[in-house]
Amino acid sequence: MFVVELNVDINQDQSYEFTLNDIKNEDGTTTSLVYPVILTISKSKQYSKSTLIYRGSYSEEKYENVFYTSDYLLFSSCKDSPSDHICPTVRDSSGRSSSASYMAERPLLYDAYSIEPPMTTYDIIVNITQFNETSGATQTQTYRMGNDNLIINANGIVIKLEGDFAWRQALRTFESSIAPMNACLDNQIKKFRDQDMALYAKGKKGQYQIINYGASADIYRYTGNKNLFLQVELGGKQTSVLTNKIKADNFAYAYKESPAVFVSNRLETFESMSTDGILYIQTKNIGATKEQYDLNVLNCTNGITVNTPSQVFTMKPNEIFESKFEIRTVTKLGGIQHCYADLKGFAMGTLFDSILIKFNTTDTVIIKTFE
Repeated sequence: MFVVELNVDINQDQSYEFTLNDIKNEDGTTTSLVYPVILTISKSKQYSKSTLIYRGSYSEEKYENVFYTSDYLLFSSCKDSPSDHICPTVRDSSGRSSSASYMAERPLLYDAYSIEPPMTTYDIIVNITQFNETSGATQTQTYRMGNDNLIINANGIVIKLEGDFAWRQALRTFESSIAPMNACLDNQIKKFRDQDMALYAKGKKGQYQIINYGASADIYRYTGNKNLFLQVELGGKQTSVLTNKIKADNFAYAYKESPAVFVSNRLETFESMSTDGILYIQTKNIGATKEQYDLNVLNCTNGITVNTPSQVFTMKPNEIFESKFEIRTVTKLGGIQHCYADLKGFAMGTLFDSILIKFNTTDTVIIKTFE
């Protein structure tokens, strides 16, 4: 398993690619994949998405209008004095006689929505490229993750979104702008817009229009229905942590061994039929990985035996290891003797080095005791 941390800075997408070529086993050895696995993981920008709930449609502005009826005073010679007034319809001193006041609306209508609590959204796209045994070719499959889809499981690869970390941000919310009773037609929609436009003209930021949330802020419609949502791009830095588990059951391996060589050997002359023959052999790992080795002492001169002729040990890169073998003879005669030593990789049996070891033994000395 390995962990991926995806960091996305302001106004940037981010992409990462990982190629799995080698696998390090628990014992420190390394195997190589015949067909590497490639993971390409990309993360989009993050957005705040708020559903909009329709509340009604309203005119951009309401205003008072006065409707006048016919004014017969202009066309009649009827009397209109305080003591003698026979005209039925005349203007009063305020000019409102025979008139009616009513509330009128501008023809431009606005749909009003309430903004629901926001949800952070983003996409993590995972491309998995690996060898397909059925088709005999390399194939790439694409999967989507996000805070609404936390896990994918495909072809032995399990990727989980363990956590998401982002700067805390709060979008501005608004209370209802419906004017209360006795508001005298104040706080109309047109007034809010005019206030923002006046600020824009001075190079300042407004308060009420969507553009104040950012250049990319806009209203969109959900796919499959007519519901609207407000989408605002989030700034700052966001970090997502993914864990990746890859099953090795279907992989084809090429075992990667770390070669080794003999460094030295020594065996002092000893007496035949004695127990004094001790062979020391030093070996060195000249590869790049930790490896297990099998050292064999074999094919010795007739009459030479080796106790525990095969020994298995592990060496790290550049490590020198000394092995010890007990050498015995079954003859009484001394002379020049020899054994061969083979150094192999324990996992695959690869022969890395072989040497001929020569040593001397002396005749067995038998001391007779006479009484």
